[in-house]
Amino acid sequence: KTRNKRRIYPSINSRRRTKRSFKNQTQVEHHLGRSPLLDIPNFDPVKSVFLDSMHLLYLGVMKWILQQLIGANKRVNRKCKLSRRNIRHLNLKLKLLGRFVPKEFQRKKFDFDEFSHWKATQFRFFLLYCG
Repeated sequence: KTRNKRRIYPSINSRRRTKRSFKNQTQVEHHLGRSPLLDIPNFDPVKSVFLDSMHLLYLGVMKWILQQLIGANKRVNRKCKLSRRNIRHLNLKLKLLGRFVPKEFQRKKFDFDEFSHWKATQFRFFLLYCG
């Protein structure tokens, strides 16, 4: 969540989830309905589900950081936002870099004007190879 132009995590102070609390849906705000996964014997919904980098890192944190830098979000902190000139310069550098990216990489087009349409592979490439 963003509150007063700050990123906050209100659930950090919440109680830890357990298999029992998940099955009983004691934290109603986290449930849309009953999951069929609960019917699997010995399945622990808290420990058996992995956290994937695509949703957490590339489409989550990395996207949020770039939104702050290029001002893609209306509620951006102006102290963090790059100038239009710097964004154009960065765009030129990314286009130049794109010519040298091997064919094994998918989605080699990096343009901040198309930022809202970027896929996770583009955020990953930007973080791991351009960053």
